[in-house]
Amino acid sequence: MTEYDFLIIGGGIAGTSVAKELAEQHKVLLLERESQPGYHTTGRSAAIYLETYGSKQIRALTKASGAFFRASLDGESPLISDRGAMFVADEQSVEKLQAHYQEVKRLTENVQWLDHDELAERYPFLAEHWIAGVYEPDAMDIDVHGFHQQCISRLKRNGGELKTSASVSKIEFVQGKWQVYCGETCYRASHIINAAGAWADEIARLAGLAPLGLSPLKRSAVLIETQGSCLEGPYIGDIAESFYFKPDAGLLMVSPCDESPEPPCDTSPDVLEVAIAIDRFEKATELPVTRLQSKWAGQRTFSTDRNPVIGFDPRATNFFWLAGQGGYGIQTAPAIATLSRALLCQENVPESLSQLGVSSEALSPQRFLA
Repeated sequence: MTEYDFLIIGGGIAGTSVAKELAEQHKVLLLERESQPGYHTTGRSAAIYLETYGSKQIRALTKASGAFFRASLDGESPLISDRGAMFVADEQSVEKLQAHYQEVKRLTENVQWLDHDELAERYPFLAEHWIAGVYEPDAMDIDVHGFHQQCISRLKRNGGELKTSASVSKIEFVQGKWQVYCGETCYRASHIINAAGAWADEIARLAGLAPLGLSPLKRSAVLIETQGSCLEGPYIGDIAESFYFKPDAGLLMVSPCDESPEPPCDTSPDVLEVAIAIDRFEKATELPVTRLQSKWAGQRTFSTDRNPVIGFDPRATNFFWLAGQGGYGIQTAPAIATLSRALLCQENVPESLSQLGVSSEALSPQRFLA
């Protein structure tokens, strides 16, 4: 039986990004239940890099990830590209937009307030009821597939192993080592890293641990055909988070920003969710949807405080949580991989992260076990 230093369960961006870091100096095995890694949430993400998005810890992790993404601009396959983000408000939500503007101004100077007339002039396709907007020009598109494939390539180049179609059926701790079974095949490792996304609590149960109460929430999206300058514009969403849309290769990706609780599964949007997405887009823009190109859904998994869960479980030896990234998993993955590698190797939080406010205590699973 081959033994490993680190066995990682889950081949999404969380698992692959930390796996390629650890494989530089350790023997690493990455297990993925599907026939290809990133089939679920990672493979269905249309991520945007936005440093002002999420909680204080999320913003710190995102900012810390910026250097990695920007460094890719000097290579042959850049992982980010210009997009910009616009958040709009009607009369009912303008106070929330004003509060958002004041918060964002403390984080970045590159933010603009647009009143009704300025908004209408810049984005004439928007409906009249939007009375103000906040534009954040530093928002970037992320090449999710390119990033994920880069992580997998570096994992293999560093000597790590990836096994697909490897659904975990049993986990036990025997003589100081973890034994992970995929059917009749058993893998043995000093450490387990639980990066199983929506299935993270189920993996914990298999290891004999009570779950942390992570919630998989479905988010739906459609790809539509329409007309107008919105096909070349920024990401646009309302501050009340009832919709967003952004250009995608001559089409528009639209989401109703739904968060429907459901058990871990290969999820898909239902007819009502698709209808809501189209209706909200047409009301937000007064542009007709001329064709529905495709539809999909993914599960974004959140902890109760909506911060990631990163760190050793105090109830078990060398069982490490890497879960609960919610809707921020792609844009925070580089920093989370750096943090996870340090914690797994019994090192302090890297100064590059701590200076930005990243706190291992704020992210530790211990916070749910007090």
